[in-house]
Amino acid sequence: MLLWSGFSWLIAQRYTAQMQQQSYQHQKHLAQQQLEVLNGSLHDVLTTLGGVTRILAREAQIERGLLPFGPAVQPATGPAATRRLRWEQDLALRRLSRYLGRYTEALQIDAIWLLNAAGDCIAASNADQPGSFVGSNYSDRHYFRDIQGNESRLGQQYAVGRISRVPGLYVSHPVIVDGQFVGAVVTKTDIVARSRWTRNENVFVADANGAIVLAQDKSLEFRFLPDRLGPSLAQPALALEYRNTRFEPLDIAPWGELGLSDLVRLDQRSTPFLLLDGNRRSDSFSIHLLHPMPEIRQLESQRYALFTLLAMIGDLLILALAALTLYLRSLVRKREAALQAKQELEALVGRRTAELQVAKEAAEQSSRAKATFLANMSHEIRTPLNAINGMTLLTLKTGLSPRQQDYLRKIQASSQHLLGVINDILDFSKIESGHLGIEQTEFELDAVLDHIADLFGERAAAKGLEMLIEVAEEVPRYLTGDPLRIEQVLINYTNNALKFTERGQIGIRVCVIERDDAGLLLHIAVRDSGIGLDEALSGKLFQSFQQADPSTTRQYGGTGLGLAISKRLAELMGGEVGVVSRPGQGATFWFTARLGIGQAAPALQAAPDWHGLRVLVVDDQETAGQLLAALLQRLGFEVSQQRSGSAALAALQDADQQGQPYRLVLLDWQMPEPDGIETARRIAALGLRQRPDCVLLSGQLPDDWAEIAPAAGLMDRLDKPVRPKALFELLQRVLSPADRPHQTHMADAVEPDGRSLAGARALLVEDNPLNQEVAMAFLHESGLEVELATDGAMALAMVQQQRYDIVLMDMQMPVLDGLMATRAIRQLPGLADLPIVAMTANAMTGDRETCLEAGMNDHIAKPIDPGLLQAKLLQWVRPERGRMTAARQAEKGEPAAASAGPAGPAGPLSMIEGLDQALGLAQAGARPALYRSLLQQFVTDQADAIVRIKEAMEASRWEEATRAAHTLKGVSAQIGALALREQAARLEQALQAHAPGAQNETGEGLPALLAAVAEPLAQLVRAISDGLAQQRQAQTEPAFDLERWNAVRARLLALLEADDASGVQLFEDNEALARAALGPRFAAVAEAMRHFEFQQALQVLRQAD
Repeated sequence: MLLWSGFSWLIAQRYTAQMQQQSYQHQKHLAQQQLEVLNGSLHDVLTTLGGVTRILAREAQIERGLLPFGPAVQPATGPAATRRLRWEQDLALRRLSRYLGRYTEALQIDAIWLLNAAGDCIAASNADQPGSFVGSNYSDRHYFRDIQGNESRLGQQYAVGRISRVPGLYVSHPVIVDGQFVGAVVTKTDIVARSRWTRNENVFVADANGAIVLAQDKSLEFRFLPDRLGPSLAQPALALEYRNTRFEPLDIAPWGELGLSDLVRLDQRSTPFLLLDGNRRSDSFSIHLLHPMPEIRQLESQRYALFTLLAMIGDLLILALAALTLYLRSLVRKREAALQAKQELEALVGRRTAELQVAKEAAEQSSRAKATFLANMSHEIRTPLNAINGMTLLTLKTGLSPRQQDYLRKIQASSQHLLGVINDILDFSKIESGHLGIEQTEFELDAVLDHIADLFGERAAAKGLEMLIEVAEEVPRYLTGDPLRIEQVLINYTNNALKFTERGQIGIRVCVIERDDAGLLLHIAVRDSGIGLDEALSGKLFQSFQQADPSTTRQYGGTGLGLAISKRLAELMGGEVGVVSRPGQGATFWFTARLGIGQAAPALQAAPDWHGLRVLVVDDQETAGQLLAALLQRLGFEVSQQRSGSAALAALQDADQQGQPYRLVLLDWQMPEPDGIETARRIAALGLRQRPDCVLLSGQLPDDWAEIAPAAGLMDRLDKPVRPKALFELLQRVLSPADRPHQTHMADAVEPDGRSLAGARALLVEDNPLNQEVAMAFLHESGLEVELATDGAMALAMVQQQRYDIVLMDMQMPVLDGLMATRAIRQLPGLADLPIVAMTANAMTGDRETCLEAGMNDHIAKPIDPGLLQAKLLQWVRPERGRMTAARQAEKGEPAAASAGPAGPAGPLSMIEGLDQALGLAQAGARPALYRSLLQQFVTDQADAIVRIKEAMEASRWEEATRAAHTLKGVSAQIGALALREQAARLEQALQAHAPGAQNETGEGLPALLAAVAEPLAQLVRAISDGLAQQRQAQTEPAFDLERWNAVRARLLALLEADDASGVQLFEDNEALARAALGPRFAAVAEAMRHFEFQQALQVLRQAD
């Protein structure tokens, strides 16, 4: 433990140092850019002044003014005022001063003056001003001494003016007559007034002596730089040069903690400073930049937090290593026993058999060792991690404080991340050892891309990114290859694109670059608008354990194996990988795969009346709009595009006035003002003669969509990124109803022989909320009792628990689609004759045949035609005579079946203050099991709601805080906690003001409202948790259900084979059923599950078959 703690401290120190180094490099880069700007500004000033002095030094008028003094003139004697008066009265010198004055006005230079060979100022542009330089001697100035004896050299000096007391930049040029130095032309400019660079408080200028003569921070002025000659000057020299004799050295010492020469400590301050010397240095002055870097100190505090986290992880790993050691010792003992038995057997069989066996083992040893090692590593590493995940999951379901739940969720997230890293390493090991193969199976490319969109679409939308998917027309719908490996590469690429992109787009493009009789070479590229990288770093990306830069891991995370695995997978599929990128301009990662061509599939068949219909696409992202427009044009629509809601409104009005109205408008939700929803509202208010149908494009479902859509006049929504089949289904939903109005009333549907549909039980399997609402309304009007499943897996479970007269099955659903669910249902005993009717948009010709082949009885096209639905129901439903729904029994005064068991009013939940169990149970469709599930979900999701709201408020994430309060309000009403619902509603109202001081209509502030919600919420969570626990203890063991046990056992075996810790929860939920089925073997399975020994549990379950 101590050794790991020391190692953790070293890692924390190294990480902190690396982060400090990164911050240092970033700030230094910005500072250097700043210095470049300063140098440019200074170069302009020097160029101007140098050009002026050079031109004036060669003018005849200047030479004539200096000739009377000659090259050997001595400094003038007498007081400066007397000299000034004598030279200002000289008519020729006065004209010369006025000539210099005109130059200063024309060129906006502060001053120009003329010195003779002795350094006396004989003429100046300010000769007629109180601060005239005439009469002063400047022979001691650097700019004068540096040009004597040099015909072409410019003198430069930054100094404080002796008369004006204003610091400035002096530039001089010698005046040479007949090869002899007779004087100099000098210019001065106040760069403080002329340049913006001195406004930066971090910049200062030091002269040749090392004295700081100009700084925005006045505390730095008239201090000497270390190791310069200034402090050695005598007091008279200081007084003459600076009019100041009190100088202190600038206390600069190296910042020794990082060992960087230009990171210094200033005046014993605790904050380090970045000291950079400007790239422009002359003999007379230098420019420096002093930039504070408090980030260096702030990162020190992170070292201890990181050390604590690493120490905790190390403790977990040490415990896992101890368990692994015990297991290995057991293996060694078993192996020794096996070897002894083998030796005895070999002695009986004979020497010849023994020699053959030894030879065979020697030949296969290498391959077997690799396979065994990979299998053992996969199991032994996953088992303790699954134990951590499983125990964390189980602990989260106990009565914990919000802070404890937050800690456990962080542990769970960290272990999941660690499991992902291990999976990368194991995949890489499989590739290296040759144990990872490529399958050859027929698959639908759209299904792979749909899965990618489902995985990353919402995450991209949450970051404000536009996600696009483009498939070229020449790409076949069905291909032959390994869809899992293609998807794995795409996940790696898309995950990196999402990680390194903060704004803009992420696009996936698929095309064919080569095709022959044997198949095709598919090219798949993922393009982003992220940080990009240069060519030198691109070559490292696809190497094992490599990233573009070490700082990438620190900032974004990752093992550096993802792209290496992608490269090897592409090579196994007969392709290659590559990247095209520039820094700051995003990157395009691509790969190719050689695939076979699957069976010819039908294409999208547009309705004949769609041809020529006008559609308006409104999206501020030009590329997204163009891709959607191209899909619509392939279906025969006449498409126009606009980039904003305002432009769309104008286009709609123009089209309506010209008699060419639009039939459909597709509106992007997240556009600059107005957004898609607001634009739809304004379209409804335009008063168009023929109002178009409006559809919202969005990567995320807006809050309160069911309320927003009708209020804004929105007919439907379409998920981004847009995919062809989803678009086609949307078009059929929106466009078809307008051409055939549904007038049929289905409430009294009766068969020809007089039997009613009332009392029949239907299972609706549908994932789309709008489709659910429409279908359930039609079915209820027909008198059916309807239960809902949102995916095929849920439907498969429900048909084994409840008898239904008909199943209405959607085709495209998550988890398990309609076709797979139907095939699975047909394999169950007693369900071969259950009527199953497909519901699909009929987007592809041949879908009906596909449904029938899967085992469905019939097919209904979307949008649902009420008359056709009624006919299908009458055709397939055969309910028992005299059976009526509980609702109709209640209407006639007949008793309905009561809900027995612990969830009834007499159960422990009925005693909870603030919980109307009767209302909650009614809202759950009078289904106690569903109601208990809702209560458990409430405890799991809302226990830390107040903590999440406070964290969002502290970070000023008001929308997030409002959403959390809104969710708490809704789920409280759902379970029957009406008092809590009212408190949450008041909190939501106050949070909508987006300010800490916001008050609701009663005048209560946010702290009071939070307190009013926190206490009853905590009490309700504790009471529900206790009540559910009491119910579980009070439940009696149910009668053994063989069909249900077979379904549970099949699911449990699949989870255990995948080392999935959720199998523990499944086993615990069905503990009574498992006890009845396993008998004496139950204890062994339960013990193995408690210790996450999944292989041992598998063995016992298989023996019990």
